[in-house]
Amino acid sequence: MFGQYKKIILAITNVFETGTPKGDYDALAVLPDGAGISYGRSQVTDRSGSLDHLLYMYRDSKGKYADELWPYMDQLDDPLCPLASNGEFKAILKKAGSDPIMCRCQDALFEEKYWIPSKNLGEKLGVTYPLCFAILYDISIQSGIGRIARLRRRFPEMPPVRGGTERPWALALARARFNWISNYTSSSQRKQKLVRSTAWRSKVFVDLAEAENWKLELPIKIRSVVIEEEDL
Repeated sequence: MFGQYKKIILAITNVFETGTPKGDYDALAVLPDGAGISYGRSQVTDRSGSLDHLLYMYRDSKGKYADELWPYMDQLDDPLCPLASNGEFKAILKKAGSDPIMCRCQDALFEEKYWIPSKNLGEKLGVTYPLCFAILYDISIQSGIGRIARLRRRFPEMPPVRGGTERPWALALARARFNWISNYTSSSQRKQKLVRSTAWRSKVFVDLAEAENWKLELPIKIRSVVIEEEDL
């Protein structure tokens, strides 16, 4: 099942993160909420530690620019994320995004940390539709896999493993996520605004579910981007 459907799921997340179905391995931004640098196809971040993990993988894989990046590794541990303002470091990261080894490391990292755990959770919950796995994967990417359990407490529908029906449960999960993000509150107005501005990506899944596109049949339009067969 997962071969072709997984490609579509990853393409959807790539559009969310970098605006293109194929993903942009050298995409780099500095997040305004203080999380530091956000980098790569699915946007690993400094503060979360995922950028550190990626660069360790890149060094161990003998990446072309690993030696240039290595002197900065100690600064990645700083909770103030000082490298967010370091132009030289960011320029090296951008260069590294064109290295096939960096591309493979990014793919392997997200396979290990996000795809496999969310796929395993979906199978444990008894879901079968590609759209359901896409919803779980994107929650894991954006908020962490632990967020799924907290969202499940916001609606009464049960997953298949507990006797529920898959489609109503998945739609309820997508709606709960959209409502949570849309109404997110924080003592930091900047963070609150940033989080709420991402609600559109969860609305994509609500719309797909309401349109009964449970098998993720192409083409799929996300804002101005259309995912088609040749994009996979």
